[in-house]
Amino acid sequence: MQTLLDAWALCVTLGVPDSEWENMTFPKIYALKRIRKRNQEFQIALHGGEIEKKPKKAKYLSDIGIFPK
Repeated sequence: MQTLLDAWALCVTLGVPDSEWENMTFPKIYALKRIRKRNQEFQIALHGGEIEKKPKKAKYLSDIGIFPK
């Protein structure tokens, strides 16, 4: 997990007041991270961009284009 300061900054940027910080648990913080990611993906799609997905793991050299299949 990120540092405590990063978690606090995430909560503040998403509108969680300082008075609620004491009630924030790790599952709640992880849920906020997922919400932020979905919001970013929505904004990218809304403005006509494409969401980059993680590249699949290469099992063979042909998977990364070194040797043809």
